[in-house]
Amino acid sequence: MATLTVLMLVGFLFWIGGGSGLEQEAPYRIHTLFSVECQNYFDWQTVGLMHSFKKAEQPGPITRLLSCTDEEKRKYRGMHLAPTLEVPSMSRHPKTGDWYPAINKPAGIVHWLKHSKDADSVDWVVILDADMIIRGPIIPWELGAEKGRPVAAYYGYLVGCDNILAKIAHKTP
Repeated sequence: MATLTVLMLVGFLFWIGGGSGLEQEAPYRIHTLFSVECQNYFDWQTVGLMHSFKKAEQPGPITRLLSCTDEEKRKYRGMHLAPTLEVPSMSRHPKTGDWYPAINKPAGIVHWLKHSKDADSVDWVVILDADMIIRGPIIPWELGAEKGRPVAAYYGYLVGCDNILAKIAHKTP
């Protein structure tokens, strides 16, 4: 149950094209993405996600978005673990020098959309975290996604947080 809860809390579904999404006909074009960095820490997560992707018979291909600096890439030994698109590392902001590795996920997705031929022939994109396990096929329209209406999981772990950062980040207009 905890695995399912984590899956539902962390997964994102975005629909990026064609039709209303509710009456899809095969072959529907679903592509699954997940983002990692060139670190051994992410390798065991990649292996687990890839195993569950195959076991769950998730439709469509899967692509690992791999963010590496040139130095990290030279040392990295896990290229064989998943179908991979190398994306530029944005961990260190090019102008400010700020360190924020989490930016690699949205930046990697944008890179995939702009530079991958797969992005040109897809109707649905399922965006997962590397530490997720797929227990069954994720079918976007079965979860209520449709054109102009992406579906995302509820993040409830910060509910009740009452500090200055929460007040700044969650101003209600």
